[in-house]
Amino acid sequence: MHDLAPLTALGALAPQQETIGLVTLAEAPDWALASVTARLGQEAAFA
Repeated sequence: MHDLAPLTALGALAPQQETIGLVTLAEAPDWALASVTARLGQEAAFA
């Protein structure tokens, strides 16, 4: 088994928030995004 650690999008153990000037960047750990790709001609493997 892999030795995986649960990290946030910015790589920390807890959600981060950064404010630079008037702009605030905040993580939302209760949201999830996923992306799946397949090599050309191998799409059937993901069906």
